[in-house]
Amino acid sequence: MAIVRVRNGSTERITAKEVKKTIMKANNWTAEEYKKKYDIFKNKLRAFEAYEKIPASKKQSPVELLYKQAKAKLREGSNYTPSLKMRRINDFTSISSGKKLQEAMTHQKYLEARTATYADTTYKQFQGLIENNTKAEEIYNTIKDPVKREKALTDFANALHVKMKQNGQVEGFEAIGNYGEVVGSDQAFDFDLSAYL
Repeated sequence: MAIVRVRNGSTERITAKEVKKTIMKANNWTAEEYKKKYDIFKNKLRAFEAYEKIPASKKQSPVELLYKQAKAKLREGSNYTPSLKMRRINDFTSISSGKKLQEAMTHQKYLEARTATYADTTYKQFQGLIENNTKAEEIYNTIKDPVKREKALTDFANALHVKMKQNGQVEGFEAIGNYGEVVGSDQAFDFDLSAYL
């Protein structure tokens, strides 16, 4: 997928050279460091996508993600905080794709470590909701697959119209009642877990 920008109402493609230059500038990398760090990031991204069971048609471009991150770093400066997704990707081990990655995805200790990290970040992301809503707590405790658990919590939060801060923390949970009741409403709220189990 080509990286584009809109300038003066028209869309223009950003050259690979400009993309690389932007990534190197934001991270203060030399050309040699770029090549090495790109390869490591690509392997981490592929491991992350394998863990989340993302189909080949939906896999993301490592260059595009690094470019988006670089633009955010340049825009936000010292206030830049990586997104939850970028933190998760970087927590994965850099494993070359192919046979080694397939082996890792069947290795029990590797999967346990990834699951523990994933579960921890999910809990931190939805802590306020889980602690203040019995249905959210039920979702967290019932759904064992960490990717499906997070999807269910995200869908549940969206159904409750909970705003999520950019850093991934849930806000506004004080306005949420327990399952079956939303503060300020006498309407029952039902959330079906069967699609996530």
